[in-house]
Amino acid sequence: MQKLGSFKRWFSVSQAAALLETAFNEHITDSDVLEQIGAGEIPIWWDATGRYAVPIARGCHCFGLLSPSPVGGRSVDAKRREQWFWQSDQVRLLEGMYEIAVGARRERQEVFDGDRAGQIIFSDGVLLRDADGESLLQVLRRMPGRASGSSVVKDFIVDVEFPDPNVFRVASTDLRILLNGESVPPRGHQAAEETGKRERETLLKQVGAMATLLAEKAALYRRGEKPNASQIAEAVVDLIAEIPDVNSSGLGRSSIRANVTEGINLLRK
Repeated sequence: MQKLGSFKRWFSVSQAAALLETAFNEHITDSDVLEQIGAGEIPIWWDATGRYAVPIARGCHCFGLLSPSPVGGRSVDAKRREQWFWQSDQVRLLEGMYEIAVGARRERQEVFDGDRAGQIIFSDGVLLRDADGESLLQVLRRMPGRASGSSVVKDFIVDVEFPDPNVFRVASTDLRILLNGESVPPRGHQAAEETGKRERETLLKQVGAMATLLAEKAALYRRGEKPNASQIAEAVVDLIAEIPDVNSSGLGRSSIRANVTEGINLLRK
C-alpha cells in the first residue's frame, strides 16, 4: 500500500488520482476522483479566502395542520415549500479552507438553451460546511451597483458559479482514511466527537479544581502538597450513601478517584 507522508496537507485532484492509482494498483483518472467526489465518497475542499458568505438553514413557512392551498391547480409538496433562510443580516468574509457541501444542494434549474445540450444550474449556489462540520454557509457575491464597502446581506445575491475542479483540494487526512480502507465519517460526527471531548475535559478540570480547593481547606484530603484522590473518593461515596433515592450509577470509588486524578492532571497541562 502506498505510504502517505505527514508533511503535505492538501492534494490537487490530479495528485490524489496519482496517489490512489499507485496505492490500489489500478488506473485511476481525475474523472474517477471527481465522480467519487460527486457521490460524496471523497470530501472536497476549497480555499474560499476573500469570498463572502452567510450562514443558512433550510426550513419552510408554517401552514398549520392543513395542507397549503394548491398552486396552479396542483398541491405543493414539502420539498417545494422548503427553502434556505439566511441566518444573519451581515455577510462574513471567509479565510482558509472550507469543505464544499456537494450533497447539500437541492434546488436545480434546467435551462433548455442549447441546440444539442442544455444546462443544469443549482440555485443553491456554492454551499460550504462551517467549522462545526454541520452548519452551512452560502457563498454570495455583491449585486451590481451596490456600495463596495457594504457588508449588509441584502446587497448580495447567491453566487451560482461553482468553483473549477482545478482549485479543488483533497485533505491528506481523508486520503489516509481511504488508503486504510475506511469510510470517511460525516463531518458532523467528527465535530460532535471533538465537542464532546472538549466538554468532558472542561468538566474534569472543574472536578480537579474543586478537589484542589477541598485539599487546601482540609489536610485530610491531601497527600503532601497534592489532593488525595483516594481520600476524596471515599468521602464522596460516604456522602452519596446518605442521600435518599440518589442514582449512584457511575459514582463508584474507582470512577471518582480516576476522574479526580485526571482532572488534576488536566489542570497542570
